[in-house]
Amino acid sequence: MKDTCTISVRRPASSVLQDKGDILMATAKYGKGTVFAVVDPWLYNEYTGGQHLPPEYDNFAGGKELVRWLLQQIPRSTHTSKAN
Repeated sequence: MKDTCTISVRRPASSVLQDKGDILMATAKYGKGTVFAVVDPWLYNEYTGGQHLPPEYDNFAGGKELVRWLLQQIPRSTHTSKAN
């Protein structure tokens, strides 16, 4: 990440990424969902195409990993239905 700020969290939120004691990413369960907060606008279009940042900032790959993680946060149904 570059050009970041920091955030502070209170329960039920918790830090998921820190750097030198500064919180850069946090999550919280809210209702049936999950809230994700990040301090850098690294998923904007101009930052995922690879032409505006050095190669070490692979924001497209990071965005894919974030989407995978978010999908894992969806509660699975505790019951199954049978088709007749």
